[in-house]
Amino acid sequence: MGQKVNPEGFRTGVIKNWHSRWFNEKNYKDYIIQERKIEKYIRQNYKDAGIGKIFFERKGSKQNKVIIHVLKPAFVIGQKGAEIKKLSKKLTDLCGEEYKVDVSEIIEPNLDSHIVAQTIAAQLARRMHFKRVIKKAALDTISRGAKGIKIRIAGRLAGAEMARIEWERKGRTPLHTLRANIEYAYLPSETTYGIIGVKVWIYKGDVNTGVDLID
Repeated sequence: MGQKVNPEGFRTGVIKNWHSRWFNEKNYKDYIIQERKIEKYIRQNYKDAGIGKIFFERKGSKQNKVIIHVLKPAFVIGQKGAEIKKLSKKLTDLCGEEYKVDVSEIIEPNLDSHIVAQTIAAQLARRMHFKRVIKKAALDTISRGAKGIKIRIAGRLAGAEMARIEWERKGRTPLHTLRANIEYAYLPSETTYGIIGVKVWIYKGDVNTGVDLID
């Protein structure tokens, strides 16, 4: 189960909050398509900003909100808020509905699975040695207070003819324990010799169930 189920989806409603916070039976399909378009556009056009999690909230037909967790907020906000206004207008044009954009800064990048995966993917694309890359990423995460990390990369590593899988593990990652706060991210690294898949699991400790859900 640990290798087949998304660890965050497995814990949704138990200790973790939903990434899409709304309910609508009539327009469910349209809203899901809109959110996938928005997430794809943001991740493709703001790669340098370091995009983490993206949340969606809907409170009525004209109260749509996108909450972006970002490492470098200035890239998304822009000078005097010019860039964030431009982004809001682009999302409105893309989906046909008005969207408000909120930005939340990522304080510790080494504890965010999306940022760690992006860092590894970028270094692999620059043809850095894969073993050194994943070992350093794991050590940096543990040094920042994580209880455990697991990294999996798969593909034609170092341009080898045959694809293979490499792992790096530090500490514990109890994937079957529902109260364990585990962040998960997957990101493909586009190298000159093909796609290398990067998966990151970060264990931050246990959370008491029955209290407020965490993001």
